[in-house]
Amino acid sequence: MMGGILGAALAWANPALLWGGLLVLVPVAVHLLSKRRVQRRPFAALGLLLGVRRQEVRHVRLRDLLLMLLRVALVLALAVAVARPLLRPQGAVTAGPSVAATVLVLDASLSMQWSDGEASLLERARQEGQRLLEGLPVQSPSGVVVCDGGTPQVEAPSFDRAAAGRLLREARGSWRKVDLAPCLAAAGRALGESVVPAKRIYVLTDLTETALGEGLSAPQVPTPQGDVTPEVVFVDVAAGRALANLAVVELQVTPSAALGARGYEVAAVVQNGGTTEARGVPLVLRVAGRVVSRSYVDVASGERVRKVLSHRFEPGLQQVEVALESDGAGAAGLRADDGRTFLLPVPRDVRALIVNGAPSAVRYLDEAFFVETALGPERTGGRVTTRFVDPEALATQSLDEVDVVVLLNLPPPAVEWAASLRAFVERGGGLLVAAGDQMDPDGWNGTGAALLPRPLHLLRTAVEPPPADGSGDGLTDVAGAARVAGVRQDHPALRALEGGSEALSSARFYRYLLPQTDAASDAVALVTLDDGTPLLTEAQRGRGRVVFYGSTVDRDWTDWPLRPSFLPLLQQLVTYLAGGLDERPTEPVKIGEIRPVPMAEGARLVEVRGPDGRPVRLVEGGVPVEQPGLYRVWVEDAQGSHEVPAMAFAAVTDARESDLKRVSPDWIENRMGGEGAARVAGGADDAAPRNGTPVWPWLLLTVVAVFVAEGLWLRRA
Repeated sequence: MMGGILGAALAWANPALLWGGLLVLVPVAVHLLSKRRVQRRPFAALGLLLGVRRQEVRHVRLRDLLLMLLRVALVLALAVAVARPLLRPQGAVTAGPSVAATVLVLDASLSMQWSDGEASLLERARQEGQRLLEGLPVQSPSGVVVCDGGTPQVEAPSFDRAAAGRLLREARGSWRKVDLAPCLAAAGRALGESVVPAKRIYVLTDLTETALGEGLSAPQVPTPQGDVTPEVVFVDVAAGRALANLAVVELQVTPSAALGARGYEVAAVVQNGGTTEARGVPLVLRVAGRVVSRSYVDVASGERVRKVLSHRFEPGLQQVEVALESDGAGAAGLRADDGRTFLLPVPRDVRALIVNGAPSAVRYLDEAFFVETALGPERTGGRVTTRFVDPEALATQSLDEVDVVVLLNLPPPAVEWAASLRAFVERGGGLLVAAGDQMDPDGWNGTGAALLPRPLHLLRTAVEPPPADGSGDGLTDVAGAARVAGVRQDHPALRALEGGSEALSSARFYRYLLPQTDAASDAVALVTLDDGTPLLTEAQRGRGRVVFYGSTVDRDWTDWPLRPSFLPLLQQLVTYLAGGLDERPTEPVKIGEIRPVPMAEGARLVEVRGPDGRPVRLVEGGVPVEQPGLYRVWVEDAQGSHEVPAMAFAAVTDARESDLKRVSPDWIENRMGGEGAARVAGGADDAAPRNGTPVWPWLLLTVVAVFVAEGLWLRRA
């Protein structure tokens, strides 16, 4: 014990008050003044008595001297106690004085919503923050920074303790990824506005590596004498616990050939951000809130697994969610990242009428052979229903139950059925026109002009095509043939084409019809050849669309039907013209982003409702996304105010916030500048300034004991 005392040193909370020790002069002065000098005169009668009392006088003088020393010690002890001495080991890290300008940084990130089943980490952080505020000396100004992923907002520390407490109580958890480094820097700048010399920052956090980030460093406080480093205390609101968590962090949706039409496979990636293995955790697929598929996952600590759920959907825009039914840790866990919502536009079944302008008894020479193969049920899963007719039967066909009409190498149409086709397109139908040797440009520019995106010019022969007699594979490279040079990959029918123009570059085109490019038209070239000729051209006609393909769908003028890109592109074109690709799948928006809401001409955005059903406050540029789930859009147009399902979008959390791996106190100390630069506390009590063992309470007890002892002594004397 003696070695511990000898190896310790004193620190002072209020060293300036040691000047009060000069009051020891008061009892000394009283003692000296009480020794009054008297004039001595001999008196024989008293000589005998004085000899008897001489021994007692010596005792009185000794008593007075001891009493003076006792009073001096009492004054010194009182002065030292007021200066509040603290005993600390030699070389120990010292906290700043108790009186200090203080800022509390509250981590409000997504991971702080982790709960042990009784309270979330954010709730515990608010409680610890209130205790810290209540324990501050009244001379300490204070402030609060709520670190929620936005721009840190903090004012200079003030003595309005109630305002700081209100900020803590009203702080709400954020769904964003949070980086504490900017909040620490903002706290340092705010401390620079306080005149109190000592500076302190408390960080209320769960110590996750994601929140602390790579940019963590010691904050600086600007002062007139230069920048100083404040005392920084990290309060671990998780109290050292490992945080178990499972999360759905990725989704991938692909059509399923095994399920047939409108069948999809949803691949979900589940991440275990905790320290223990999770086994047999249910994973479900919900459509409009109803569970349609279920599986179970086993995930080792720190690992990811991929699980596939399948379902055959109904046509239309579907609200789909993949979610964990539990977090794998009983009542504890972070529920906010247990699922992901997305919107899946499921194409409706397409009814196509194929008009074959050059039928043949020889299958591979038939104009519709490759089209029939591409759109057959074994290729589309039954999603496309086809009906094949010849041109003579077209006039007798009803178009009321048809979504798209495909014209293959037809001669100029008759006026009557050309008008019928035009009316069909204008009320929302789709029309695909493919060229061929029977397609006379002048005749089509006459009766069929309204069915073409642009008037036709002439037939161009790049090179004589090889004979399409069925010999060979038909893929011989013919020198001089035209090739695809440009593709509009942002177009709905072309964006699914893997490789873009590269996917079409292998195709060779020997002959093709040229449209008139100088004529006024709203036509758009979707695919362009290397000589600048538009190969695929589109135009809007009323509520429908017309697409013209300048070459053939058989092997007469091109070898494209033999190439891998023919089948998917033809399927996409037919689906697009039928309106099945109008609702483009939207990528989920991440929390913290602003989602633009493009409006059609004449329409006005009325409101956007968030996942909680409440209107979202709109900002310049779009919708601020602050919580995960589905956002629905209302607009006002010629039809009045109504919801537009196709404009809805989904938001997801940042997968990095689902990793709850925690850092060690040594890691924080090193990032903050080395040994003694910062410390980690387990709570408000542990976070209080630790300058050493207080000595002054014992000194005050000594003062009281001295007063009592002096009184008893004087009474006995």
